Amino acid sequence: MTDSDSPGPAGVRLQSAAVQAVLVCLAVALTYANALEADFILDDTHVVRDNPLLNGPGRLGDLFRTPYGPPEARTGLYRPLLMATFLVDRWLLGPGASAAGFHLMNVLWHAAACLALLLLLRMLCGPGPVALAGALLFAVHPVHAEAVTGLVGRADLQAALASILAVACYERQRIAAGPRVLLWSLAGSVVLGLGLLCKEAAVAAPGLCLLVEWYHRRAGGEGAGPGGIPRVAAALALHGAAILAYLIARRAVVGAVGVEQALFTLAGTDPLCRLLVMGRVLLDELRLCFLPIGLSASYAVNTRPDLLTVRHGDVLAWAAFGLVASLVAFAVAMRRKCPVLALGLGWFWISILPVSNLLFPIGAIRADRFLYLPSAGICLVLAAGLTALSGRLRSANRPAWAAAAGSSLVPALLTVGILLTHLRNYAWSNPEAYWKDAIARQPADPFPLVGLAQVRYDEAWDLRLRGDEQEAIRRLEEAAGYAAEAVRLRPDFGPFQRLHGEILAALGRHREAAEAFTRALRSGPQLSALVGRGMCYVELGAADPSRRREFYGLARRDFEEALARNPQFEPALRALEDLEKR
Repeated sequence: MTDSDSPGPAGVRLQSAAVQAVLVCLAVALTYANALEADFILDDTHVVRDNPLLNGPGRLGDLFRTPYGPPEARTGLYRPLLMATFLVDRWLLGPGASAAGFHLMNVLWHAAACLALLLLLRMLCGPGPVALAGALLFAVHPVHAEAVTGLVGRADLQAALASILAVACYERQRIAAGPRVLLWSLAGSVVLGLGLLCKEAAVAAPGLCLLVEWYHRRAGGEGAGPGGIPRVAAALALHGAAILAYLIARRAVVGAVGVEQALFTLAGTDPLCRLLVMGRVLLDELRLCFLPIGLSASYAVNTRPDLLTVRHGDVLAWAAFGLVASLVAFAVAMRRKCPVLALGLGWFWISILPVSNLLFPIGAIRADRFLYLPSAGICLVLAAGLTALSGRLRSANRPAWAAAAGSSLVPALLTVGILLTHLRNYAWSNPEAYWKDAIARQPADPFPLVGLAQVRYDEAWDLRLRGDEQEAIRRLEEAAGYAAEAVRLRPDFGPFQRLHGEILAALGRHREAAEAFTRALRSGPQLSALVGRGMCYVELGAADPSRRREFYGLARRDFEEALARNPQFEPALRALEDLEKR
């Protein structure tokens, strides 16, 4: 469908900015209604719910002097403005507020990003159906469930919002004249700086501004606009100043410009290997934007030797990288024949660069939240393709069924997007749903198994406190089964063995638990594993008087070794004191 395909009052109404904004907000509401039922999960718990830095407006200044996350975390990240919004949420919602209010705010941030995208697409493509369809597809895209329904995904929502608004400011200054050029350039740099204080991914905005400039030159529009190259250089210089200011602030607080090496998922890999690894990952991420089937809460990249053991001679990796390079070349080649296609694909490739591990390694290889801003480009490509096809099907010489099919293309895709996103929201609704989704999609990944084992283990302790011993035992048995499977998949990983030992000890299977703790200690010193094994020896000695002295001696050895490593380790101090009383 094109503008000329919608004559009359109905077409005019659909081109109204207010009508389009209402439709986008309605799409967001329908898509994320069930997100309000979600709980705090994973990082939401310690970053938002239990973070003492969010205790009242008086801590606002501390957020700008502290790295991202709770005080004890070593994230190597600096996102004070993101944390400030969580502080405001907690202040408005009151102490002990449920997760629903925080999730509502996330949905509102997503709605704001969708409206900003609508504004930008109306600027770039006109007020017709392409802009509306692009914003609606972005509003309902299933790949956004992690960013919207997971509370800490707000960082991606805010960075994307800032990036889109920075590009919109650039578009306004491109056609402005006189002092307004400088004003719009300053506005864009301020918005960019705010976005960087939410998440580093906003650094893609200057590249997207250059993409828009290129789009107008190749689309037969107004070319370079008033001011030409000096105008472009001035705008980018202000963007550069915003980025530099952020980096200075980051270094002052975090102590470094980059992320700590220990946090790199691809630490130790040379740039060429990272290039080959990410070639394969980027292909699948592009596929998920076009066809969001197979979305997962965990992609188990850390357990895939075909990615982490990629070498320079890997034929499949080179083929994937070659295909990625071909797709980039295709976007450039389409700049004259179909500039909107080139713009959409270019948007994807530019905005995914900061989180691609290609420029520098980051803390993860892939995640759905990384696709939040890049997917806007793919939504534009889909919108342009669907509206063009709709227009052809609805032309005068087509049969009635073709016209009906053409009119239903975008609504049908939107309906599918809403339904798929509803399903994805459930995977992010609580820890159990998250880990079960990850296990179902990545059965060879031991980490989700351990996550679900921990959930069952915590539930069992709560049930014991309430006096329901029978149900507590059932939950512990489930936890032991999940932990045992994780240990089978990764027998060399000490933390898995330690958790297995703790669960077995809670079940009263102290001999098996002691063996699990011993295996955990073979992978390296773990104070909790030493104390856990010592406690198992105490229980074994209490149950077998003939060997009590032997077991108590082993327990004392473990407690004293833990204290030798950390004299203030409270569990070891208490355990040794209790042993002395026996």
